[in-house]
Amino acid sequence: MKNQLEKIRKVRWSSVLLNVLMLYFLLRPMLHWMVAVPQVVYTAAWNNLLWFGMAGYLLGSGRIGREQGGKLLLTGVAWMIISAALRGTIVLNDNLNCIAVAVYAYVVCYGFAFCLQENGLKRFLQVLCACWTAIVAAMSVLSVISAVTGVRINNMLLTQYIAIDPAYMRLNMFDYCTFAAALLSASMVFALLGAAMHQTKIAKLLYIVSLVPMYAALCLTDGRTAIITFGLGLGLFGAIALWHLLQEKGKSRLLAAATGLVLIVGCIAAAYIGMPLVMDAVNNAAQKPSAVMTAAGAESEAQTINADNADEAVQAAEPTTAPAAAVKHRKANATLSGRTAIWEATFNLMKSEPDTLLIGTTPAKFMDRIAVYNHSNQVYGHSHCMYLQILAELGIPGFILCLLFLWQFAKAAWKLVFGKGIVFWKRYLAVLPVTILVSELIECVTLVRENKPTLGLLLLSMGAVIALARMEKLKANSSAV
Repeated sequence: MKNQLEKIRKVRWSSVLLNVLMLYFLLRPMLHWMVAVPQVVYTAAWNNLLWFGMAGYLLGSGRIGREQGGKLLLTGVAWMIISAALRGTIVLNDNLNCIAVAVYAYVVCYGFAFCLQENGLKRFLQVLCACWTAIVAAMSVLSVISAVTGVRINNMLLTQYIAIDPAYMRLNMFDYCTFAAALLSASMVFALLGAAMHQTKIAKLLYIVSLVPMYAALCLTDGRTAIITFGLGLGLFGAIALWHLLQEKGKSRLLAAATGLVLIVGCIAAAYIGMPLVMDAVNNAAQKPSAVMTAAGAESEAQTINADNADEAVQAAEPTTAPAAAVKHRKANATLSGRTAIWEATFNLMKSEPDTLLIGTTPAKFMDRIAVYNHSNQVYGHSHCMYLQILAELGIPGFILCLLFLWQFAKAAWKLVFGKGIVFWKRYLAVLPVTILVSELIECVTLVRENKPTLGLLLLSMGAVIALARMEKLKANSSAV
């Protein structure tokens, strides 16, 4: 009896430790942006040690790697190492940090969902969603204040800031505007999931209220892709809720599908139309314009935001007088502006260097190799299409592994969304990774080279969807017996 109690205690403590570590991994980047805890806590070596230790524990316990998705991701990590090694020792050394992030995302974040039972996974998602939403909502409130007052808000160590970038007239929220927009869009969909998971009215109300500052901040980033994906997530929330209700009442599926489609299109249109309205409201409320940034100033500011975008900021900035508004509307065709040039450069790279299709450029070397084929006046930090970049970085073998994994996720998501007798929050959980994956058609916000917060959230949610689909299948099989 004592031995059994000791085993139960060990399991409980290991489960608590895993939960705490995952919360630390997922929230660390945003907490570091805001409070800038002393760097010793955030050294790469310390993080890598934790990542590999947790990955080793998960693999050693046999909790991951059994199902097809986990096997594909482990194979992907192995192929990343092999392709870098084939490029030589120097390239392999340059890719060590990318490999460490891949282990964190593809092994730790994805595999974590398979370590918990259904109730434990739900509780963890609730805690994560509450913390995540609180942090992003706080940053959003500060962003709106900064835009209205024209005051730059720095973190404690002056390493990151919130302000409207005078070069682009777009909000930088502790990160470059595009990455900030992606974080806000995913966070709003995550908040909707939190509202669906919690039973109390006060919790649901708080999540709904948190959408207001986040949507305002999202509009200030002028991220068209992020706005559209949030509208998609909001529309799917209504469409899945309607499907769930009509399925329980035995109503027509065709009616649910048609009405759901109208909801999705309407929410996307409403989210997009609301963006200039928020911008106008901020401009009207602005007390003073943002500080003028010269070309030299833009260089120093861009270095604190994103090294890959530093040249972009310098190139776009010009010494000029103070702008008349806090934020500025871009042209309607601005969403694809400049992207076609980097897409063409990527295709030219693969055409001119066929070995890229075999073993790829590796994640750390993609931008160095692509620079030769970029004949435009713009400097890029990525290819503006995650799937195209995976093809170039890891070659055809890596791209095939990616497609096979996406197929495994798509099957699990379909079962959760349209299965019978499944609670609403499980159905909507699949929407979170779907919206991120849709945005990746013309963005790259989940690069292992960057390790943005959305990367961990994407893999965790995809793992949760596949794990819950397996649990539902086991329930159906046991009930049938």
